[in-house]
Amino acid sequence: MSAMNGLHVLGVRVILITTLLLPFVFAKQLECLGQWQAIHRACYRFDEIPKTWQAASDSCREDGGELMSISSRVEFMKIKKAVQARINKEQMLTWWVGLKRNNETRRFDKWIDGGMFSARVTRWSPGEPNNRRQKENCAEFKFDGKLNDKDCTMERPFVCELVEITQRPTIQTTAQATTEASTTKATTILTTTAGEITSPKPNTQPDTTLTTKKLPVVVEEVGEDPTSTSATFKPIPQEEEEDLSIYKDCFDYDKIVKSRKKNKMSSNMIHFDTSNTCPSMVASEISWPNTEGGQVAVMQCKRGTGKATFTCGQNPTCWRATPDVSGCASQKFQQIFKKAKKIFATKNRTTSEVEAPQEFSVNETLVVSETLAQITEKETVSVADVILTSQVMAKLGKTKFTKGPGNKKEFKKIFKNVVKTGSNLVSHNKSSTWSGMNANDKARCATGLLVAMESATVSMAHSIDYPVSIETHDENIDMQLRVINVSSEDTQPMVYEEGKSDVKFSIPKETLQKLSKGGLAKAVFMTHYKMADILDERSPEETDENVIQPKIASYIFSATLDGNDHSRLPEPITFTMKHVHSFSSNSVPLCSFLNMSGAVGTWSQDGCQVVSTDAGETTCQCDHLTNFAILMDVQGVEMTDVHSFMLRFITIVGCVISLVCLFICFLTFNWFSAIQGERNSIHKNLVFCLFVAELLFLVGIDKTGDKLTCGLVAGFLHYFFLTAFTWMLLEGLHIVCMLVQVFDASKSRLPYYYFVGYGFPLAIIAVSAGVFYQGYGTDRFCWLTTERYFIWSFAGPVAVVLLVNAVILVYAMSTVCRHSEYVFNSKEKPSSGDNMRAWIQGAMAIEVILGLTWVFGYCFISQETIALAYIFTILNSLQGLFIFCFHCILNKKVIKEYKRIFHITKRPASSTQTASLMRKQGTSYEMSNPSHSHSLTNSNAESKA
Repeated sequence: MSAMNGLHVLGVRVILITTLLLPFVFAKQLECLGQWQAIHRACYRFDEIPKTWQAASDSCREDGGELMSISSRVEFMKIKKAVQARINKEQMLTWWVGLKRNNETRRFDKWIDGGMFSARVTRWSPGEPNNRRQKENCAEFKFDGKLNDKDCTMERPFVCELVEITQRPTIQTTAQATTEASTTKATTILTTTAGEITSPKPNTQPDTTLTTKKLPVVVEEVGEDPTSTSATFKPIPQEEEEDLSIYKDCFDYDKIVKSRKKNKMSSNMIHFDTSNTCPSMVASEISWPNTEGGQVAVMQCKRGTGKATFTCGQNPTCWRATPDVSGCASQKFQQIFKKAKKIFATKNRTTSEVEAPQEFSVNETLVVSETLAQITEKETVSVADVILTSQVMAKLGKTKFTKGPGNKKEFKKIFKNVVKTGSNLVSHNKSSTWSGMNANDKARCATGLLVAMESATVSMAHSIDYPVSIETHDENIDMQLRVINVSSEDTQPMVYEEGKSDVKFSIPKETLQKLSKGGLAKAVFMTHYKMADILDERSPEETDENVIQPKIASYIFSATLDGNDHSRLPEPITFTMKHVHSFSSNSVPLCSFLNMSGAVGTWSQDGCQVVSTDAGETTCQCDHLTNFAILMDVQGVEMTDVHSFMLRFITIVGCVISLVCLFICFLTFNWFSAIQGERNSIHKNLVFCLFVAELLFLVGIDKTGDKLTCGLVAGFLHYFFLTAFTWMLLEGLHIVCMLVQVFDASKSRLPYYYFVGYGFPLAIIAVSAGVFYQGYGTDRFCWLTTERYFIWSFAGPVAVVLLVNAVILVYAMSTVCRHSEYVFNSKEKPSSGDNMRAWIQGAMAIEVILGLTWVFGYCFISQETIALAYIFTILNSLQGLFIFCFHCILNKKVIKEYKRIFHITKRPASSTQTASLMRKQGTSYEMSNPSHSHSLTNSNAESKA
């Protein structure tokens, strides 16, 4: 029996090992020949000969590929690095890629190979795409990794991509997994039949068929512990699996692997990731484990005893929609959700009935809306409660109400309740709920709430068949529904003006008439006063992006027309919004809308453009309707590609020169015994601190990919720059001590200098990190953030040091100039005064250089002009060269030591020149001292006598 058990265990292990190794055994190795280069999971060709977008696309297809498309962050980072490595002239700063504006939607929604485009994977440059002059329909990839729309007839170098897809083998596995909470036994049989798939040849398309059959997964749960936080899994129900849409409802676009339509697979979308697993992640306050495709993960709620589920769909393999946390909500919210679900249920209806909206009485909807408004006002809400409320309001938006003018009073109450519910959820007493969410949950809850309110109100507007105007105002949301008759010829544009928010919105009559039904145009306007603050607090997920995200400068305004599905309007709409936050004069306004095509709303400027702007408001024009806001590009004036590239080049070259000079200075101050002393020790420490700071700046300032590493780099930069300024202050104090002889000259001051030079900056760092350690490291650079004025933990001490040191050095220089005969005693060499002046002048020069560097740095942070950028970059990267010049090249003792080391001696004068010089000096001396000459003559005469 034991032998049989041993064989069984051995067999299970063999099967598991075989399963793990199969992808590697059957995987066809990617071979990139000729000009093709293997990067990530495909072959790429970088063609440096500029061509138009269409010519570039044809060139790629001739070699069996397509213009490059990007589907994951890993691929993006590798492509970005490869592009930057090839830049050696200005014409190679931008490259054509396989992204073109869709002629129907007028948006960049798909790559040329059929894969969906995600702005979360590859971001647009600020203000892009702007479709300038309505001619920019193709996308170019910039050297900084951003996209920009451009005229397709422009010539650019381009990147081709060639993907080889391998067959997937037939796999049959049987495994038994045991956890603390349950014991699960599952058998999965996956059968795949495919013809040979190869890379297409020029002007050919392979004929490939592929069928996939997956037998049901049998899950048997034993002895489940309701208090356990371990995950359990179950297969996706058949009806739910049919409803899962491809790409559209993926929770995280970054994890999707792109498909290739050119291979003509029989299935709509094939996922070729051999792991076939949704990655672990945190969503809705729950940590979800790795889950196989086709499975539903079941987890214990963070609060309460309920269960939450998250579906890992297939084709492609990704987390679908959002987690179902209805079981995690509080009891009252669960009751209203069940009630709404029961009222609006579509169960036991035929397919045709489900497709058509079901009619409900207004009273049923009124009861649900009143209950929502009441419990959201009084109850403390959780993330699950917010999500559940949005789902209930979304159900209202999927219903069709009984028409009739007799419902006008009830409709007004429903509108008021919907607005009241939304306002309650973002009110001040719910701020702790939002602040406790992570960035992703906050974004999804906020955008979900916006969509639900829009859906509910527009659905009710659809049921109104008579002209009417309904307004409702709450603390955080204002709403107006307008139904007007547009059948007459004298129809005027629909103009909406809200005094509280100063929003002015105009819809042309051509747009109203085209989207009207039965001669009635129905519009819903909403102004959200708190939602902008919630959305502006979230930070981007991609921490390796060295770009400051635009800030929301206005309220969020929503405009929707019944009958419009956010597609392009016949005539553009115009609106003006007030700036509720102030920004620098160089900030660039961006007319933006909240793109809801993904699982998380993202700000986009596609189809919108700035008409006019001033310090108080901005007027925009857009070709679609949705949620609008004015965003401010707080980076100020956008650097051109050439300026950005040149500034980076100057920084690298300047820092290298500075590091070499600082290293030479350090060796000089340590090796030459003739210059040793306290002042020399100060110079050694000043040079050492600047060397470490410059080195860290060069290699670590842009290492924003890892938050911990970036924070440590920022912390060390903060410390070593402060120590450099402190040692500069100590040099000024030392000069004053030498002048006034405060201390006994025989007693060394170095211990005090070391204590202050390294202890004072350490104290500042300790206090700063203790108060706000999150201030170390930003999304753009590994430096100090400006949030909560954290930058002043560096700027404040530096400003004080510069001011105090300037006063000290001016005092010392004036003392030397006015009282040089008293400062130095008669026993000293005559050159002591000159040496002291030289020391003070050198210290003042370093003070000016370091001071000017950071003065221009402060100006650049606030103004961000190109001239200031160049000045700050040059001064900051050449500090070592200046120190080498003032403390080595202009130091006579150091020059003397250099000459001694390199055997440089002064050529001796010839004997003729020496005799001539002596005669001239003698004549001159006698002419100037005739009495002395006469006495010498008399003396000689007397001796002779």
